[in-house]
Amino acid sequence: MTTLGGPCRFSGENHHRLTWILALVSALLAVQSAVAQIPARLDPLRSAPRLSDAVSKNPLSAAGESNTDSGQCHVHVIANEVIVSDHEREEVGYHVQPPGIIPAPGQWPYFAWSDTPMGVVRARDGSGYLFFGSDGGCHENCADQNTWRWGSVTVSHGTFDHPLGEPLGDPNPPVYEFAFPASANLPADINYAGGGPVYRVPAGEPGAGSLLLVYHIERNANPFWSWTGMAKSTDEGLTWQDLGLILSVPHPYNPTGASGVGENPLVPYTDPTTEQKYFYIFFPHHCWTATAECSDFTFISVARAPYEELLTTAATGHPVSKLFKKYYNGNWDQPGLGGLASETFPNVTGETDGDFQIVWSAYRHRFIAMVDNSQYIAYGESVDGLYWPAMQVLYREPNLLATIGYANAVGLGEDPAVLGKTFYSYYTDSPVPYNPWQPATVNRLTITTAASVTSIQPNVATAGAPALSLLVFGEHFVKNSTVMWNGSPRTTAFVSPTQLTAQILASDITAAGEAHVDVSNPAPCGGLSNAEPFTIYTP
Repeated sequence: MTTLGGPCRFSGENHHRLTWILALVSALLAVQSAVAQIPARLDPLRSAPRLSDAVSKNPLSAAGESNTDSGQCHVHVIANEVIVSDHEREEVGYHVQPPGIIPAPGQWPYFAWSDTPMGVVRARDGSGYLFFGSDGGCHENCADQNTWRWGSVTVSHGTFDHPLGEPLGDPNPPVYEFAFPASANLPADINYAGGGPVYRVPAGEPGAGSLLLVYHIERNANPFWSWTGMAKSTDEGLTWQDLGLILSVPHPYNPTGASGVGENPLVPYTDPTTEQKYFYIFFPHHCWTATAECSDFTFISVARAPYEELLTTAATGHPVSKLFKKYYNGNWDQPGLGGLASETFPNVTGETDGDFQIVWSAYRHRFIAMVDNSQYIAYGESVDGLYWPAMQVLYREPNLLATIGYANAVGLGEDPAVLGKTFYSYYTDSPVPYNPWQPATVNRLTITTAASVTSIQPNVATAGAPALSLLVFGEHFVKNSTVMWNGSPRTTAFVSPTQLTAQILASDITAAGEAHVDVSNPAPCGGLSNAEPFTIYTP
């Protein structure tokens, strides 16, 4: 998005704010030469006041085409941490490879990362993780608005706590960037290209071990027009081969309009009605003309491509553009490029109307969505990806002037693309309005379906003491929560969502030592909490 001089993220925020956005665009463009350039896609318009929290009335809604699901888990945030500081992000700019890809690493915005949702995969040798994103700064022809190029694909080798590598500020190995070269598959005059979500091809499949990237490109419009494409890498993300564009809105490029289709992960999923395996990919149809919202605007839509055919085609380096078909009015028959698509999220509100990342949860056996819209991060579930019930707001940004974005979902198991009962969500936080990346941090939410225990009373006893009642304090207890003593259930009474009472047997405290007390919430939205120690002393 060209706002105040540089490409900037196009908001998926409430489309009823269109009048506000259109009114601001001309004024913002008029002062381009008088203000500092804002690189990357963190959009200052995302922080604008809302005009409405009304529910989408899109006539293409898929509501009724799939059974609704009232059994969503209510997850909760147990930690919110700064993972990459602004200082660390600035210092990393001096070490990025290849040399010169950041023209002026000592000047703002230094290293505008991550300007897309981060993709995370296991390193091929098992030594940590590879983190993929975009440096949203300018990399080519930065003095010429007609030919400049912003965005990139970055890869760093790190850990969940240090995605840019260690030691802090001087990553080893360094961060690598790849700027998409001119390609017959891409429009000639794109001014932004960045990625994003990455899929590791499993062993035994065509192209095993290679990486498939979903990227996002923009072309200047009012403020920009975008497409989604795919690329592959056989060298752990150091270089990429373009596989072509796969998604667009159902309208040709319009220099006076705007469009956005995001960049979401490829999600392997077997269609239960046909038993055939596909790659699903979710996207919005965000589209405006110069004066109005497009009639086929959607918040969440879905397309898919045959799993084996896509892997085989990608392994040979051929374009995959024609493999994707959008879901529309009950059928998978609309082309990914230019086709129509149904709305699958008719329950959108002003707190859940943003950009999203959708992955698979092995724990919940369903699709999971993380949605951000500059002030909120929300969580949703869908059994089949064709209907999304109302979503749950997990986090509200306390700084009303800040812009938060690019929230993803990362599993803690062997495959970060698959979620368990506890998972991470990394997001970019830019606290200064209308001046993204000065400063900016990458933060991380820890999200879980389990309860949490904060204390127990009593927490000590003498060996040989009689049975006792144990008070357990914490959060997110439910009526069927069970207190566990060294992994065994004990008779439990529910007092409130923050307190339980458990009956500890005399046989539990016959010998000196330490017991562990935790709480089990029942499936399908449960799991074990953290444990608190109970010390048993010698008489």
